Amino acid sequence: MVIPPNDDMRFEVTTKCDYNCVICPRELLTRKKETMSLDLFKQVFDKIVAETDQYTALSIPGMGEPLLDETLGGKIEYAKSIRPGLDVLILTNGSLMTAERFKQLEDIGVTSIRVSIYGNDPDSYCRVHGVKDRGMFERVRSNILDCMKARTTTKILLTLNVLEGYN
Repeated sequence: MVIPPNDDMRFEVTTKCDYNCVICPRELLTRKKETMSLDLFKQVFDKIVAETDQYTALSIPGMGEPLLDETLGGKIEYAKSIRPGLDVLILTNGSLMTAERFKQLEDIGVTSIRVSIYGNDPDSYCRVHGVKDRGMFERVRSNILDCMKARTTTKILLTLNVLEGYN
């Protein structure tokens, strides 16, 4: 077999984002910027688990910021109720990841949260992420440290990217 079996199902729960990163192809999207409804998530999730038991993990990446999805917690709770041992990974830019939000996600069984940071100082961070608020770099950094102190089971994974010409 050329492609090994995959154990990870991925759901793009939203195409909305609060950043405008230079590395992201979101501007090429022809789809509307919207959030998947909880009902549609349940319908697709149910169809997948009815057809196969190969998936042991649910990843929530995408062309948007998952933490903008107001039904994200409900989606994760639903998936975990159907597959209790399911590992759940969320990929985020970290802009909305407060310690309180982190604990809510940890409490419903999120296994890992990966925060992508492009830039090593406020200026490069703003240039790459397309944000104007220079304080965002420090807020995200501070929030990550707060989440690390608050965590008990959920892993916090950091992806620190350095881009030539931006850092």
